[in-house]
Amino acid sequence: MKQQYPKPAGGRMVRIVVPVLFAALCALTVLMVYTIRWGWGNAGNAGEFDLARLANETRREDTDVSGYLLPEFIGLTVSGKQLGVSASYYLISELYELLTPTIGQALTAAVPLAQEMDDETWNNCTSAETSVYIRYHSELTDGVVALFAGRMQNLRFRDNIREIFILPSSEETVVVIRSASGDVIQYILPVYMTSFSANEISRFVRSYGGGMTPFIFNEETYASLAWTEPIYTETIRTRNLIMTDGTAGLIQNSSVEKEALLRLFGFNPDKLLNVHEEADGSSSYYDTEGILYLRRSSFEYLRSSEDSGLDVNDILGGFSGRKGNGSTAETLRTYVQAAVLLYENLEKINRNYTGGDADILLRSMSSLDGEVTLEFQYVLDNVPIADDRAAYRITFYNDRVLRAELHTISVRTLADRSESYQEWWFASRLPANRFSDNVRLVYRSDYLSEAVSAEWAAEELNFTETEDEYGE
Repeated sequence: MKQQYPKPAGGRMVRIVVPVLFAALCALTVLMVYTIRWGWGNAGNAGEFDLARLANETRREDTDVSGYLLPEFIGLTVSGKQLGVSASYYLISELYELLTPTIGQALTAAVPLAQEMDDETWNNCTSAETSVYIRYHSELTDGVVALFAGRMQNLRFRDNIREIFILPSSEETVVVIRSASGDVIQYILPVYMTSFSANEISRFVRSYGGGMTPFIFNEETYASLAWTEPIYTETIRTRNLIMTDGTAGLIQNSSVEKEALLRLFGFNPDKLLNVHEEADGSSSYYDTEGILYLRRSSFEYLRSSEDSGLDVNDILGGFSGRKGNGSTAETLRTYVQAAVLLYENLEKINRNYTGGDADILLRSMSSLDGEVTLEFQYVLDNVPIADDRAAYRITFYNDRVLRAELHTISVRTLADRSESYQEWWFASRLPANRFSDNVRLVYRSDYLSEAVSAEWAAEELNFTETEDEYGE
């Protein structure tokens, strides 16, 4: 016999309620569509589609530039044990970020005592039980170092810096700077003016010491080097790479990328004054605001007249971050932000035009007759790619770009790594009085080899001195 189940008492109600709910849902959906399409548009000005406003909301008002200035080498001394790092972009970035508040405070604060010191003061720093030693890729003014450390007040642009010692203690922190010519200046920071301490050095070594390499300060063992030159006592493992030159010419193969490049420099691709094709395949694009040269291995922009040029405000999305005419510091910060943002926008078009796996770091910043020029160099994992040409060079004047040039290469890192010769071995074979104390790892500029390894190099002595002046 077929088993019978009692029907639920509410069965009829379910069959009735479901169609009613479905009809109500449809009506509510129509009402919502009507409200979205018409209601919001009539609610004052809040719902107006304002492209300029939306663009300004997404602009990069506080473009972070700190990552575009890193030291070439940082050495930590903890209880007499010395560990250094250079060929590690991530590690040196982490450590330098920890140090920049103290560096910026020392170079800008009015309270610390600044005195001109002699070589003995500098040399004594090498024997400190706890210290941080910093060497930059190139000599920079104190104002530039402080600016990239996030400081905006009291930028001095007075003293040149190639090296820094930081000596923390329980009572004060001593910061000693030295220029490439040997000028030494000392700053004394009370404890309340710095968040950096000896304990932080120890914590960093405990966390990251495995990625660092032992070093010593050369004690006049090698006649060709200054005795404070840090020398690695073990080999350094670095990534191998392959590099390609002439990537700018590839943009001719993409009308979309070429149009994006023109618009980035303020050109209207549909209303160009003239386009000139060269025999070697390069092109020149003329607009009322400037000229863009697209060569085999570079982009170059030049303004067309004194009243023209790519406006800094346009680069920064209509916001320069300055009040009124702005101070020197505000002007320089704006120029630096514009330079970085322009480069990053080039990178978005195609990263293989802007180094590929390589990064750029500030090499120099100079001022002459009101023109401010920034030069950047290519690095891979913080190891420079040796080239006489700047990777990226841009000049500003009166809130406009006078000229800009990007040397285009594409770097690809390989899976294998190489070990360098020991630095002390290389230094011991340098002839005396011919080379500076700047022994460092570099990648040679080589576009033919299937793999390029980092190797030790030394710069020949050059006694020509230049002076950059900013003035307030």
